[in-house]
Amino acid sequence: MTCRLSVDMTQLALIPPMPHLDLGITNMQFMLAHLCEEPRYLKFYRERNLKGDFLLLDNSAYEFDDSQRTMSQLLALGYYIQVDEIVAPDAICHERFTYAHALDSVAFMSSTAGQHAWKRAGSPRIMVVPQVDPDTQGIDGYTRITRMLMETWHYTCPYLQGYITLGVSKNMDRLSGGWLLIFREVVRELIKEFPVQVHTLGLPHRLTQVRKVLRENPFIRSIDTAQPYVSAIQGYPMQVPDDSYPARLADYATAELDEDHQELALRNIAWLIEYLITPVNENAPAVLAE
Repeated sequence: MTCRLSVDMTQLALIPPMPHLDLGITNMQFMLAHLCEEPRYLKFYRERNLKGDFLLLDNSAYEFDDSQRTMSQLLALGYYIQVDEIVAPDAICHERFTYAHALDSVAFMSSTAGQHAWKRAGSPRIMVVPQVDPDTQGIDGYTRITRMLMETWHYTCPYLQGYITLGVSKNMDRLSGGWLLIFREVVRELIKEFPVQVHTLGLPHRLTQVRKVLRENPFIRSIDTAQPYVSAIQGYPMQVPDDSYPARLADYATAELDEDHQELALRNIAWLIEYLITPVNENAPAVLAE
């Protein structure tokens, strides 16, 4: 597969509720595996694929605390939609379960059936997401699991070298030192050893810190978020200081926004691009797609 994503600029992927999939489209699309059972959801993203967008298929672990699909199931979805990247199974803030998922996943991917399924799916990138419990572990634990996962994937499935993405979860910003320390002491060292791209999963509410992380680490390929819509649903314009952003509601996936809230969502997206993305991509092409 020919990669349709420039790694010379940081991309923004949005996670809109299903009734508003076309509200604020960017060139990178972030799909949730559990919503792929909905025909209109699949239809929309298959059409975006035909328009040349980069499709990233998530395993929906954030929504349910644990991956909702196995590696084989995600590859089957990837084959049907022809996605560009798949988030490998993980468990939110749980190191042991995440490692167990990785062992199952690489066992399948190293098999003849797994390699065949990967090729049939269009040879998508595989995103590996290290997880630890920020309430009980620190940066040393995160360093350990991150290195272990990188070694496991690269050495067990050598054919995937060059196709691995390191995903940094927003929950890991809760570790002492947060994303700033993770990127300075962990990610920068790993990208010297492994041929990986880097994506940040979710958006910590400390946007001033996120802005600093993006500026310090222009190699960050992309970031995904639902926050512009989450804030708009509750009538909140995105801004800084940013210590009071609302959390995603349980019924977010099916939330319908009236006209005023849709306009607010678009303003939030425009603000987020101007505040976070544009400073990193000074002379890059516009982020919003036609």
